[in-house]
Order: sequence, then structure tokens, then C-alpha cells
Amino acid sequence: HEAARRHLEAVIARREARTAALRERVDELDAAVRARRTWRFEASRDGELASFLHQSLGALLGEFARLAELRADVARRARWAARVVEVSRAHPEARHSWQQVREAIATSPRYAGRDVDLRQEHVVGLVPIGENPATGLWEFYHLRSAWDGEADPAAIPIPTHRRDGSVDVTAETGVVFVLLPGGEGWTGAQAGDPDARHHDRFAGADEAPVHAVELAPFFLARHELTRAQWRRLTGTAPFWWGADLQYDGDPPIGGAHPADSMSWTEADAWTRRQRLALPTEAEWEYGCRGGTGTPWWTGGDLRSLAGSANLRDETAKEQHTRWPTPAPFRDGFTGIAPAGSFRANAFGLFDVHGNVAEWCADVYRAFGTGRGRNDGFRVDGYGTHCFRGGSSTSHPVGARASSRYEAQADQRDDRLGVRVARRLEG
Repeated sequence: HEAARRHLEAVIARREARTAALRERVDELDAAVRARRTWRFEASRDGELASFLHQSLGALLGEFARLAELRADVARRARWAARVVEVSRAHPEARHSWQQVREAIATSPRYAGRDVDLRQEHVVGLVPIGENPATGLWEFYHLRSAWDGEADPAAIPIPTHRRDGSVDVTAETGVVFVLLPGGEGWTGAQAGDPDARHHDRFAGADEAPVHAVELAPFFLARHELTRAQWRRLTGTAPFWWGADLQYDGDPPIGGAHPADSMSWTEADAWTRRQRLALPTEAEWEYGCRGGTGTPWWTGGDLRSLAGSANLRDETAKEQHTRWPTPAPFRDGFTGIAPAGSFRANAFGLFDVHGNVAEWCADVYRAFGTGRGRNDGFRVDGYGTHCFRGGSSTSHPVGARASSRYEAQADQRDDRLGVRVARRLEG
């Protein structure tokens, strides 16, 4: 780590020297430009070349103003890199050491028989929160999604579980990951045989066949990525829902609401940059079902979703009388709700049905084709990409565990967001 720190300091020093030299040259050029504001060039080939070079130089001068921002960003990232490995290994607020975590998982019935490889290089940026008392699964805090860009990572507060397994979700909260055990996950649904696996009378043709996918253990976020987390991770704000917008009596939109309106291309690029990932369809459905085989993790009756999902319900129907038939319950929201506003499933995951739909990694294809790796990823070419889960405007039938949708990679939608994953291989 000391060698890495010295290397980073040397890189910063070299960049600072280059920046200083460029600033001197910019000052010289700026003085020359101010001294003569009118430029004329001969009507000849040489004159045209001189004019082109002059215009290009003018454009380049405008870019120099970004050097200060770039330098600040490089310095900020260097500070993070210099500390995150050490802080991940032993955060001052961590209630469990990584060795204690490994020993507990090795004897946990929730991970029985699974090879959970928590090597230190694979968990950089994570801090153990503890075993969720409600689910028995271990959960971890993602430091980078909570970092304000300035504070020492050691000063980032680590959340704690309440007795019911819940944690606070505010604009300052980072991503909380659940370590899912993986194993044999069954994906899809069928409408033909009530006695067969994953029977669902609403199942569509693209949800069949029901099939097994072997999944390695992986991290999946408890909540949909919030607006504040997206900003901290990307520095961008593509959201359609304006800050403090109060939609039909809902609470004002804030940092704890789910991020929305990013394209698949943006979501994929930014998550990769942060050593995160979009879940595959198989991982997403495995997490959504939470060990169940019913159309919704709550059961087979859509009324069972009351208190567990933000969908097109009677609350929304009161505000939008022309909307189609609502779900027969009241969830209290017309638009999107803050992350974690409803009950969690048996894995401790919130909002897997409704609120905002969630991008998946895969290209949209028929089930049972082109699978590879140990995460169920579909490796069979290019095309539209999948999203799952339905949104606050979806009827429950469109937000079942097996419901599948597709969109172009550059498409944006105000009801479409992300739930991030992370691989154990780092």
C-alpha cells in the first residue's frame, strides 16, 4: 500500500507540473489574443490553412479551462484510492472483522454447502454491517456510494440493523448489499400445469420454459439505487422527476427516492466503472422471488401485495380516473416512493415489485438459449435489453417475478431505474 501511495503521489506531481506549464502557455496565448482581436487571412491556400489553425487554437484554449476541474477530480480519486483498501480491511465503525464474517458464513445454515470466497481483494470498498436478524443473510455497506467526495472514508458512518432487520434510508445512505447464497435458481413461469413448478396463470410465452440456472453467491442491493447515490457515483442527474416535486399529494421527491431515466448504456458503463454490475435476469428473478415459486414473492393472490409494493392501485386511481383498472388495495402513493417504503421479501430486498422497473444486464432473448458463466448471463449477441419488476404505474400482473420487458440500450423512462449487483470475484 505504501508503494501504491508513493506512485499516486508521483503521478499527481507530474500532472501538477504539466498543468503549471500549460497555464503559463495559456497566459501567453491569452495575452496575445487580447492584444489583437481582429484577424484577417489572405484569400489563398496558406491563408485558409492559417484560418483553420487559428480557429482550432481558439477552441483548444477554451478546453484549457477544464484542466483545473480535471486536476481536482484526479486528486480526489487519488485520495480515495489511497485510503479505501485500508479502511475496507478495518473500518473504525465495523462491528465485525472480515475473519469473523468468514467464520460466521462458513457455519451459517443460510449458506450451507456454498463456497463463499470473501478474499480481501474481492471486498475492497465494502464494510460488514452484520447478519440481518430477520433474514439470516449477511449484509455489507458500499462506501463509495455514501462518500461525499471530500471526507475520509473512515469517517463514513456505517448503518446498523434494527431488531426487524431494517436500516435507515436517507439521502446520505449508501448502497446496502445482501450477500445471496446462490445455488440452483429457477427462472420463468408457465400457465399450463397447476401442479408444476412456477405455475402462473398470467405467464406469457416469453416467460417459458421454466428452467434451472446455477448461480454463484453474489451481492445484490437491498434497495433500488437512490438519486443521491447515483449522483455520488456518477456526478450526473438524468432524472425526469424534479427535486422537491410533489406529485399528486405524494411526499416531495428527494435524494432517497429511486434514481430514474438513465439509459441501459449509462447504467452499464457507470456501474462497471465503480466495480459494480447490473444483475442478470436470472440473478434478478432469484433475488425477487426470495425462495418462493409464486407469481409474487407475497403469494399467488394479487391482494397479497398490499403493504409490499407501490403499483397502480386505488390511491392512483383517485388521482387519475382515466387510468385502467387498479390493483384492489391502497399503497398510499400515486408516483414513485422513497426506497424501502414497503415490506421486504425473505432475502431482505425492497421494491422488487413496482416503484421503478430495473435494468438487467442481458440482451432480451428467449429463455434457455445462450447462457454462460455462473450468473446466468445471456451471451447470445446484441439487441434490446431487459428490464424487470414493473413500476408505480404497473398493474400487479405486469410486475410479477417472471414478467419481462425490453427496451433499446439508449432508451430513457421516468419509471425505469437500477438495482446494482456486485460479483464476488471483484
